[in-house]
Formats: sequence, structure tokens, C-alpha cells
Amino acid sequence: MSQRTINEQLIKFLTDVHSIEVQALAQMERAPDIAGDAELARIFAEHLDETRWHERLVLEVLTQRGADTSTLKDLTGRVGAWAMIAFARLNPDTPGKLVAHAFSYEHMELAAYGLLQRAAGRAADPVIEALAQRIGDEEQAMGRRLAAAFDQAVDASLRVKARLTSALRSSPTSRMPTLSRCRRCSCSRWRPELPVRSRWRRRCATTSL
Repeated sequence: MSQRTINEQLIKFLTDVHSIEVQALAQMERAPDIAGDAELARIFAEHLDETRWHERLVLEVLTQRGADTSTLKDLTGRVGAWAMIAFARLNPDTPGKLVAHAFSYEHMELAAYGLLQRAAGRAADPVIEALAQRIGDEEQAMGRRLAAAFDQAVDASLRVKARLTSALRSSPTSRMPTLSRCRRCSCSRWRPELPVRSRWRRRCATTSL
């Protein structure tokens, strides 16, 4: 394999880890606010600083090697932000799922830096090799911190679940309405739907209102 091919693949691996770091940064910026636990929030806040440093270092290396990063940061940042917002909205027991998601993401980063480190070794580039080793070690350390916080994540999820259950029980809109016939065809095969602006809508089993 030619040296040019190895160098091109090295740039590809660098671009991949930069994309991952930008998305991780978008996620880490939101994680402390939805962690549901002071210790978990602290862990995410600390790794946010590390992630900012990782992204800057990788971007500097890419820039020094003439890679085009003009659109990469903006695009991947928006994708990462949208993913995290959707994640938070779809998961009511967010602390547990947040930790599980972050734990898996750290190991994806670890794998990406492992590939980068090996590619740098083949390209005889000690600067990138050392960079990949150092950042990979920090990603691995974050994974260990998250694993040690699994108990806090479970407790925080249970607290969130308890609050949601209590709120639903105390909300007037959480009660089922009195059954009656379909308002369109007068059949008795309607079913209640979720409340919309504090009013219940009824829908026939065969006819939409």
C-alpha cells in the first residue's frame, strides 16, 4: 500500500473522529440539565470541558494537514443537537437512558480513536498517534465514570417516574370521561382518545369525527 493511500485514510479517520466529537459536544452541553442527579450532572459537566478540548485538538490537526472542515462542524453539530433534543423528548425516564446512551457513545469514540491510533502508526505519524492515545484514554475513563454511576442513574430515573406518576394522578385531564355513544352515528363502538387542550374527543371505532 502506498504512503499516499495511508495518509488519505488517516485524514478520513481524523474527519470521522472530529464529526463524532462535534456531535458529542452538542450532547454534552445538554446532558447536565437532564441528568436528574447532581453527581451525574457533575460527571457530564466535567466531560463537557474535555470534549471541547478534544474537538479543538482534532480540528487543529485536520487544519494543519489541509483538510476541508468548512461545512463539517456546522452540519454535524446540528445533527447532534437535533438527536439529543429528540432523545430528551422521547424518554421520560431520561436519567437512565441518558447514561446508557452516553456509555455506548463513549465506547464508539474509544473505537474510533483506536482505529485512528493504528492508522497513525502505519503512516508513521507520532503526533496523531499520541493524540489518539491520549484522547482515547480520556474517553475510556469517562466510560468508567458512567459505569460507576449506574446506581445513581437508576435512582434518578425512579424519582422522575414517581414525579410523573404523581402529576398524572393529580391532573384533571388524566381521568377518563363518562362513556357515551358516538356523536356522529350514535353507535356504541366509540373509544376515548387523549385529551386535547383539556377537552376529550370521542371517535367511533369505524368513523373518524
